[in-house]
Amino acid sequence: MACINHKIRDISARRDEAIPRSMSGSNNDQSLYQQGKPLPRDADQLDMVSFDEDVDAVMAQLLKDDPPASLFQLPKLPKAVGQLTRLRYLGLGSTYLEMLPVFINKLLNLQTLDLKRTCINTLPSSIWKMQKLRHLFLDESFRNTFVPRQEDSSLVDLQTLWGAFIDEDSPVRNGLDASLNIKKWGLKCKISVPSQNAAMSSQLVDVANWIVKLEHLQSLRLKSFDKSGQPWDLHLQSMVEHVDLSNVYLVGKLKNQHLASALPRSLIELTFSASGLVEDQCKRWPSYPTLESLGCCPDLSQERICFAVLEDFQSLKSSNSGS
Repeated sequence: MACINHKIRDISARRDEAIPRSMSGSNNDQSLYQQGKPLPRDADQLDMVSFDEDVDAVMAQLLKDDPPASLFQLPKLPKAVGQLTRLRYLGLGSTYLEMLPVFINKLLNLQTLDLKRTCINTLPSSIWKMQKLRHLFLDESFRNTFVPRQEDSSLVDLQTLWGAFIDEDSPVRNGLDASLNIKKWGLKCKISVPSQNAAMSSQLVDVANWIVKLEHLQSLRLKSFDKSGQPWDLHLQSMVEHVDLSNVYLVGKLKNQHLASALPRSLIELTFSASGLVEDQCKRWPSYPTLESLGCCPDLSQERICFAVLEDFQSLKSSNSGS
């Protein structure tokens, strides 16, 4: 710890070198910090580290009394961070790390872990032990997948799960579906092995069952693709009881063609693509009194017609047919 404190004080002494004066006035992330409140100068007091950019600049930023500055790209992740056991926020976005460092199992006080724009394929089993984790941001493009959890561990306080990748082997049932307090939920489902269509279909049913249990859900983003990357099946059950759900984004063929009866009337934004909906079905949709935005990216002319039908009788502030 003394070495870390020395490193921080050393960076503090040359923080003008780490952050150019021309950039020190940036306030892009003011909401993350309190102005006028001195940040801690000892490593064991730090509770927030973001490695979106250069580590020296980040550490210097943590020591500044003014709003955080724009930073630089991080070349590598320092092992010393593993000793910051009080961390509540760890941002590794844009670092393009290929694996989480081994010290992640020591950061059990983390509430937010940002892994957007990383190249991490598999999350370590220790992720399940982070009982205080509330917000987990992943990168679906690099297939951030979970390993099965141990029986005595689950992410019970998780409120945000965004960018997770689900294939036929992902631990959804008796794993991820134990997280029932999620408000913001975004998954990409894709078959990894073409011969596993049946297993993937079962997985998608488990995903649908999980959604039903998310009583506090506010934002839902669900995409389904086959092995070749073409939109595939979406299994959705009724969500009319999800009174807080206001934003729904769906990519895939709806197996439940009675979607109108499955969506809550509280919707504000609705986007769908490759849904398989036809004109007659859309004519039976009810009006959504709070719907402000309706969008689709249709690959089929039939879906474009359906979109036009919906657009005619909804009270919308904006719409986008993807044309």
